[in-house]
Amino acid sequence: MRLDYRQAMTRERVMTKTQEYRNFDGFEKTVIKVAGDDYVRGGVVNSWRISIVRDGKIVAQEKSFIW
Repeated sequence: MRLDYRQAMTRERVMTKTQEYRNFDGFEKTVIKVAGDDYVRGGVVNSWRISIVRDGKIVAQEKSFIW
């Protein structure tokens, strides 16, 4: 799973966080936080895109309205 996001102070620069799942076979709930130094340096998250990637290919994707 990959989260791409843009923050208030970094403007168009895209930041990325990933979470890998092994032996995935159904439903998984994930919480990803932009906190600590990442938040202090970049500010609030203005837009985001989340992708499910399998074997290097995007198999599902959702994004915010302003992505």
